Amino acid sequence: MMLERRHARGRNITAANTYQGGYTQAAQQMRDNQRADTAAIQSTRKELQRMQRIKRERAQRARELDMRKNQGMRIDIKDIDARKALKNLKPAIGTTVAQTSAQFDGRIAAATDRLAHLSEAAKRYDGTIWMNVMPSSRRELTRIPNDHAIADQPDMPSIGPRDRIGISGPNGSGKTALIRRLIEALERDEAQRHSERMPYLYIPQNSSDMDTANAMNRLHALTDEQRAIVLSAYAQLNADPDRLLAGGNPSPGELRKLLLCLGMIEQPQLIIMDEPTNHLDLHSKQALANTLSSYAGALVAVSHDEWFLNAVTSIRWRCAS
Repeated sequence: MMLERRHARGRNITAANTYQGGYTQAAQQMRDNQRADTAAIQSTRKELQRMQRIKRERAQRARELDMRKNQGMRIDIKDIDARKALKNLKPAIGTTVAQTSAQFDGRIAAATDRLAHLSEAAKRYDGTIWMNVMPSSRRELTRIPNDHAIADQPDMPSIGPRDRIGISGPNGSGKTALIRRLIEALERDEAQRHSERMPYLYIPQNSSDMDTANAMNRLHALTDEQRAIVLSAYAQLNADPDRLLAGGNPSPGELRKLLLCLGMIEQPQLIIMDEPTNHLDLHSKQALANTLSSYAGALVAVSHDEWFLNAVTSIRWRCAS
């Protein structure tokens, strides 16, 4: 089952749809469905516009007939419609117009209702959110105590300024503990350095109500320009900034997106994300992968989604069970 953002009745909604097979098959089925939905909407809109045009043309024709009859004008013998109207002694101006327009009202209403019940994929935003983010000038960002958690790696594997590391492994294999050791190593290294602190962003797997409140407070504390940048980036991650502005709290998946967008203000040179695709629908996963792929700094991502790690990382660490 996939959660998808759809646009229907003038607003975005979340729909749960079931697809067969793995990610690749599901993505193909979703694209096929989107093409079919778009074609149905375009066809219905075209038919609706056609009927509205015919209604206007027939109404105009009816007005002309009424005016000619009311003024006693001679009707061309070849004008069958006009002769029928004259023969039937239609009433004066307005009646024919109303009757002619009414013929299409039912068909137009049915097409309008059909269009209202059709939905299409919600608008997605392209581009990059990483304005002026540059990799660190350090040759090495940090080293992590391995403690035999990472298979086929030295005791103190290092992270370079442009490394893109994907961490995978079964549950209970120590992935989150490895991330904790990474954070500790970074903080220890920064405390020992006398140079400028390296900005980094850590987004944990689990969040609390306090995390949500802090994120919303940070959003509202931004300048208007910064808030516009953050919300624009948030929209690019397939999220709805209007809901945040209206006072709604983000879901766990939306909170991860918001934390990533808030973090970009600090121009982080390292991003660490623990299970970033949890609670995300398919489009949001794709948007996140596209966004992280364009990030110029170092990335460490823990995930069970192999396709996601393949899309955003080039170095793989596998935790032993």
